[in-house]
Amino acid sequence: FRRVLFRSLIEEAGRLWLVRDWQAGRTYAQLLDARRERQLVFGAGEVLLLLRQLLPVLVALHGQDLVHGDISADNLLRRDSDGLPLLLDFGLARPLGSQAAPAAAAMPVGATPGYAPPEQLRDEPAAAWMDLHAVGVLALVLLSGDGPAALLDPVDLRSEEHTSELQSPCNLVCRLLLEKK
Repeated sequence: FRRVLFRSLIEEAGRLWLVRDWQAGRTYAQLLDARRERQLVFGAGEVLLLLRQLLPVLVALHGQDLVHGDISADNLLRRDSDGLPLLLDFGLARPLGSQAAPAAAAMPVGATPGYAPPEQLRDEPAAAWMDLHAVGVLALVLLSGDGPAALLDPVDLRSEEHTSELQSPCNLVCRLLLEKK
């Protein structure tokens, strides 16, 4: 995969701004909306390809001890030039193990509803699995055409039979992928 470079880093008033080159493309939310209009969704092969392209990017990000914190269909662009996915909106990115800054904790959590696990919404320490949870929800959304609220019940995700809230979305994704074959 290609390493994404930022044009510049600007720190102002305790906030970090990452400036990147403009990338032409449409978000996966826009792509899914266009498919819904034709009563279509993403196929299993397309979602598997997306996962193969996106997961190495997350490995690199997590390898730098960072968590994106807001992976969703709106924050993932399919680049026109080569069809590769490009993560957008690093506004909630934070170091692994960290919690939101005190000023940010007083404000509502900015994660896209339905994609973030309950632990992230409770401002528990950032962990790589939180991004993977969001990727699992993203895969479900693309495969089914339904929004996260229609797919995942927070009560079910907290079932005691699961050791991690990541297991339930992953099981659902695997089941949907197997059914579509």
